[in-house]
Amino acid sequence: MRCARSWPAKPSVRANAGVLGALGGPGALLALAVLLAQALAAGRARAADDAGTQGPFTLGAGARGLGMGRTGVALSDDATTVFWNPARLATVESCELALFRTKLFTDGLYYHAGFLTYPTLDLGTFGVGYQRLDASDIERRSDRNELLGSFNDAESNLLVGYGRGVGHDAALGLVLKLAQQSLDGRSDLGVGVDAGVSAERALGRDGLHRVFAGANVQNLVEPSLRLDQEDVQEPRSFKLGLGYKAQASHGALAVAAAVDLDLPSTADPRLGLGAECTLYRMLALRAGSDGGRLTLGFGLEYSGIRLDYAMRSDSELPRNDRFTLAARFGAPVSQRRALRQQQREREVSDRLAQLLGERERQERERTQADADAAFDDGRFDEAQRLYRRLLALDPESAHARERIDQAQLQSALAAAAAQLAMGEAAQAAAAFQAILDRWPDGGPARSGLTRAHALLQASADQQAQLATLLQEAMVRFADGDPSTAQSLLEELLRADPGHELARSLLERVRAARAAAGQKELERAKAEAAARQREQQERARQLAQQPGPQARPRVANLSPESRRRLERLYQDGMTAFSAEDFDRAIRLWREVWAEAPEFESVGEHLVKAYLLQGITLYSQGDYERAIERCRHVLEIDPGNEKARRYLDRIQEEKVELEHIGGR
Repeated sequence: MRCARSWPAKPSVRANAGVLGALGGPGALLALAVLLAQALAAGRARAADDAGTQGPFTLGAGARGLGMGRTGVALSDDATTVFWNPARLATVESCELALFRTKLFTDGLYYHAGFLTYPTLDLGTFGVGYQRLDASDIERRSDRNELLGSFNDAESNLLVGYGRGVGHDAALGLVLKLAQQSLDGRSDLGVGVDAGVSAERALGRDGLHRVFAGANVQNLVEPSLRLDQEDVQEPRSFKLGLGYKAQASHGALAVAAAVDLDLPSTADPRLGLGAECTLYRMLALRAGSDGGRLTLGFGLEYSGIRLDYAMRSDSELPRNDRFTLAARFGAPVSQRRALRQQQREREVSDRLAQLLGERERQERERTQADADAAFDDGRFDEAQRLYRRLLALDPESAHARERIDQAQLQSALAAAAAQLAMGEAAQAAAAFQAILDRWPDGGPARSGLTRAHALLQASADQQAQLATLLQEAMVRFADGDPSTAQSLLEELLRADPGHELARSLLERVRAARAAAGQKELERAKAEAAARQREQQERARQLAQQPGPQARPRVANLSPESRRRLERLYQDGMTAFSAEDFDRAIRLWREVWAEAPEFESVGEHLVKAYLLQGITLYSQGDYERAIERCRHVLEIDPGNEKARRYLDRIQEEKVELEHIGGR
């Protein structure tokens, strides 16, 4: 087919697949224009030598592209992409095996091809193809046209392709080609390289319309074979393609159109046009024009198995039928990436939960140790503050509740004893009585009360002390402390039962306490009801949220915004894996600010802010700890833990400011 030129009615030189050029900028377009000019010049110079013929492998591979006017440079997205445009391998979603078969020219001349693709998650897509042409029983005749017997001829191409995306809209691809021919006992092997580029872009925000462009160079490195006296090289061929796809919003109908321009170096240019209409992703109807000849085809697909058929009308050759049988297997790349992303998100979420739990455990242990030490040293006010911090970290801590009660008792006893030591018998008696009202079994308070009564009875200025007691009770009542005011008035009446003013004031205090108690009860009921409604609403919202398999992407984002947020989100995941928590939070915060429902960004931020808040709280940085808790509540208003931490941090900040006199 190359050297012997034994089939004058058959093609004798082949062009193989490859790609050159891009839509990525003026430089690429200029380079493409120069190469196209070279191709046209070379075609005019060499057309006479090759009689304008091309090899049979230029027919293509795959009934889909052949049914659409032999187009595939821009739109191919299946296993046959190894032939049409290796750059389009980057768009292949699944592992696929495709087998192609057709009969050419006369009986006994068959063209077979097989292609296999394997898309990886991060390294691009690999493809392998094999094309073979077998011709048997070719007559050998002498110069006198005497039949001398017959011989066989076979040609094959082994294609090893690779395609990878460049950015979000473009891709590059290469094919290493091993061309082999055996003719009448002689054979040779040549090596060639094809190269290609492709690009695509969505139109509109919904992404239902897309445009495509592709270019390839078949035999960028030309394979050379010698079967007789001289080497014969595979000629170079340039191909350009444009495509368009549109899909109805309901998904039942999809249409596609494609244009391919072939510029072979040894033949005239060829224009291919094609269109396809697909119903319910099962039935595809195709038509096109291959260099002016009508092509027709259809495709049937079910459960990953696809059968494609194509034919071309030809007045010079008998009709030849083209068949492709393809099968997809394994999960699509998008699904595999989604599963890997979900696994990575679970790992990040679990890691955040682990870090948060470990930090909370460390802080609980440290706080309890400090609180116990303060309690044992008699620093009861500090012990109470630390035990309340412990309750914020662990609301179920019975130890903290018991120690707070004991610390309050010891603080009250110390204050009453101090009043008694200063000779304020009436105030001390009232304080001891208040202690007994709350802690009836308090032995030290009972003995202190006895001493205070004795001191009060023996005091020479008893009336002055009772007057002081009344005055303090009135002050406490006016300051909104009716509980202490009541204790003081009751103690005054124990010392002087006939004190009418004290009795009248006591009745008013009791009435005020009862009214305040009723209001407090109503307020507590209202708050409890509000919390219950909030929890119910939160539970309803959570119940309505889809699971991780079906988590919706934010619908109102443009494709560019989606890609930018995805990049920020993934950069945050990477920063977190590198334990750069500040950068991870900053990136996730930027994503959340624009799209709060994007992936698991809200969940990650809640845990990260809580982790930072607890750390800052333990370091005494109350302002920044409060800020982190508020960030959590901004993302998740019903987060009980953040609310508990925020309340405790604010209370402790006020307590310390009061102690410090600020």
